[in-house]
Amino acid sequence: MAEQITLTLPDALAKRARDVAASTQRDLEEVLLEWIDRTSLQMPPSNTVPPTEAQLLQRVNIGFSADWWSRYQALIAERQAESISEHHLSELIEMSEALEIANVERVQALSELAQVRGCSIEAVMDALGIRPNPETDG
Repeated sequence: MAEQITLTLPDALAKRARDVAASTQRDLEEVLLEWIDRTSLQMPPSNTVPPTEAQLLQRVNIGFSADWWSRYQALIAERQAESISEHHLSELIEMSEALEIANVERVQALSELAQVRGCSIEAVMDALGIRPNPETDG
């Protein structure tokens, strides 16, 4: 069961949410729910236990759809060919910002997971088979 709540967001936050929704081809509500969910995982109330490994792994594995990646790569190709329009450049910037935010959140989750396991981030990345991919770093 779900409860409907009406929120009034500051203009800047509402625009950011709409931009992320558009660049990731998702509904605004889905983006906002994801942000709320991520925030609740990152900042537990002081009377709760820290996130479990499963919750941290879930945050590490959050990603974009294959269609999103195809569009992102197409826009990068346009930029590299120096044939990108202003509209497409704006779209690429929005997508790059969404990717950057997701990567920061992944690194935060990796850091927390490393703390839980008592090892380095590099050790956690090795254990999970995570390697940097220069092709997706824009």
